Amino acid sequence: IRIVDELADFLLNRKFSLIINRYTAGKGKNN
Repeated sequence: IRIVDELADFLLNRKFSLIINRYTAGKGKNN
């Protein structure tokens, strides 16, 4: 169960970072 939680956290953080990257890319510089 701990491993599943860590995996869930990892996936959540990855998804969150992707969303943030998308937001910042759309907001600021378009590379």
